[in-house]
Amino acid sequence: MKRAASAGEIMRSERVYRTEAVVLRRADFGEADRLLTLFTVDRGKIRVLAKGARRAKSRLGGNVELYVHSSMLIAQGRNLDIVTQSETIHSFIGLRESLLQIAQASYVAELMDALTAERAPDYPLFDLLLRTFAALAETSDAELVSRSYELLLLDRLGYRPELRRCVHCRESLTPGRIFFSAPLGGTLCPTCGETRAPGMSISVDAVKALRLLLERESVLPPAVKIGAGVRREAEHALRRYVTYVLEREPRSGQFLDSLRHELLQVTGDR
Repeated sequence: MKRAASAGEIMRSERVYRTEAVVLRRADFGEADRLLTLFTVDRGKIRVLAKGARRAKSRLGGNVELYVHSSMLIAQGRNLDIVTQSETIHSFIGLRESLLQIAQASYVAELMDALTAERAPDYPLFDLLLRTFAALAETSDAELVSRSYELLLLDRLGYRPELRRCVHCRESLTPGRIFFSAPLGGTLCPTCGETRAPGMSISVDAVKALRLLLERESVLPPAVKIGAGVRREAEHALRRYVTYVLEREPRSGQFLDSLRHELLQVTGDR
């Protein structure tokens, strides 16, 4: 006959839980520990302590690196929960092949961290994060992966931009001059864009590209070719919108812009 669990065993099991998690952010803590911000499959965003993770012989080591997807055993603590075991599921090794890819991954992680509340489970967001890191690790077109991620993340969190109607007068957009307003959350017709609301001019092709990336619900680059000029417009509009929602410019976005500018200068010198 199976032995009934004792009260102590039940209490211990309630204090320890296993979850899948992705490391969004980390910071040194004390002499050898790391403070981690995780996005988990069933508990949303949490902060935990990985004791001894900075020691050379730590068993946690690479299993709690940035942007790694792991299965973790976590013990509830008084102030912070503590990672006791961690086993890598996906390392997304391709994210570390260049500084530019690391910068893209940092931008993705910063947005997820900044736009989500702690301990608010959301499996679709966890799945989106995994799909985005996998796509960034495998594709050479990180820009379109990031644009798709931005749109799908904003949509999931209730900030879906309006791209088919004027957000002010609600009339359907027609071919011609179009504006995009971050404060109003989407596109504006010529009349409203010029006379009634603040907005940036955006081409029809850029709006079509944003619609495509949003409505296909995939983070993988589309088969349709999107030119460099249209990409820049789409990125500029989305960055304005993200900055408005965050009430600040993403720090990793600034670094990404600076890095790309330096790379372009190097390429130009050649």
